[in-house]
Amino acid sequence: MVRIIEDEKNDLINKYFRLDQKINRDLQLLNKVKKQYHSKSYHTRMEAAGGIEVRTRAFRIEDEVCDYLDHVALIEKRMNKKERKKYYFINYLNKLPPIERKYLYDRFVHQSNVMVNEKIERAVTEEIYEIEDAVSYMNGEVPDKLLRLDDVTGLDFENLLEVLDL
Repeated sequence: MVRIIEDEKNDLINKYFRLDQKINRDLQLLNKVKKQYHSKSYHTRMEAAGGIEVRTRAFRIEDEVCDYLDHVALIEKRMNKKERKKYYFINYLNKLPPIERKYLYDRFVHQSNVMVNEKIERAVTEEIYEIEDAVSYMNGEVPDKLLRLDDVTGLDFENLLEVLDL
């Protein structure tokens, strides 16, 4: 059980150090979607539909444009969230003492074999949870508090009900 929590914490911190890569992938996807849309044929054409039947096929502008705009908006919203997370995370890292920042980069970016510093990692994890909550609220969403609990044994009944939103 403890190992799973450690792995999830490490995955969360690694995810934040890889936000640039994820933003770049979204940007590539956005460019691909735009290129695919603009390379479509807008002309009416004739198609064989089995046997001797021939059908007229046209570019359905209402459907195609709406689908395209929805897809672009979804990717842009996702990129915006990631850029905000990156901004706040970099801001947090810049405020850390140099030795703590070096430890984090050595452990999570360079994958160096360094001694685990639980205090620093817990502080970073808590800050990431704060960033997640803030970005969720900025986008009109309610953050998922269940993801933030490492140990629920210390919570009293009222706090558990609040976490479970009951």
